[in-house]
Amino acid sequence: MSELADLIPLPPHTFLVLLCLRGRPLHGYGIKKEVRARSEGRVDLDPGGLYRLIARLEARGIVSVVEAPVDAPGDDHRRVFYTLTPAGEALLAMEASRLAALIGSPDVAALIEGARA
Repeated sequence: MSELADLIPLPPHTFLVLLCLRGRPLHGYGIKKEVRARSEGRVDLDPGGLYRLIARLEARGIVSVVEAPVDAPGDDHRRVFYTLTPAGEALLAMEASRLAALIGSPDVAALIEGARA
C-alpha cells in the first residue's frame, strides 16, 4: 500500500482518468470523451498523452486491459478496453479521501463560501 501512497497526490488528469474507469471498462477514445465531459471541457487529453498515461498506469498495476463488454456497440469490439485493478480502486479511494479532507478544512470551506457569495 505504501507504493500507492507514493503516487499521492495524483495529477488532476490522472484522477479524472481513474474516476472514468471506476465501475466500467472504457476504450481510449471513451476515456478521452468522459474526461472532457466530467471536466466540463477544461481537460482535453491528447491521444498520445492519454496512451502514455495509460501505459504508465498499466505498468504500475493500476489499470489493466480487459475484453470489450458484450454490450459494446459495433466496431468498439476491435478497440482496447481498460479497467481499474483493485490497486487502482485503492489509489482512487486514497486520492478521493485526500481531496475530501482538503475541501472539508475550514479554510477551504470559507473560500468556497466566499466564492459563492
